[in-house]
Amino acid sequence: MAINMKRLVKITKIKASEHPEYATPNWKDYAVGKLNGGISIPVDYYLEGYLIREVQVGKPVLVERISRNGEKIGGFFSTSLVTEVCDNGFVTLNSVYKMDYIM
Repeated sequence: MAINMKRLVKITKIKASEHPEYATPNWKDYAVGKLNGGISIPVDYYLEGYLIREVQVGKPVLVERISRNGEKIGGFFSTSLVTEVCDNGFVTLNSVYKMDYIM
């Protein structure tokens, strides 16, 4: 199953995956807007933006970001490889995400 692309989406990390490659830190141990090598993003991190391609197993999710955690901050977002596509989101090597279509 693949998720349709070219739509504005909101993606929220809801938890770490079952056996993540990288640990999920809490917010005090994560530097927002900086490279945080060797760790995943915290739970409840969310962004809004446009999917660059369909969400597919075996590929990272790529998003042209327009906001992060409620702040307008353009940029690029990439996940670890997708391991499962679900009705309301997807699972990656590190995280479980909920994805909502905004429009």
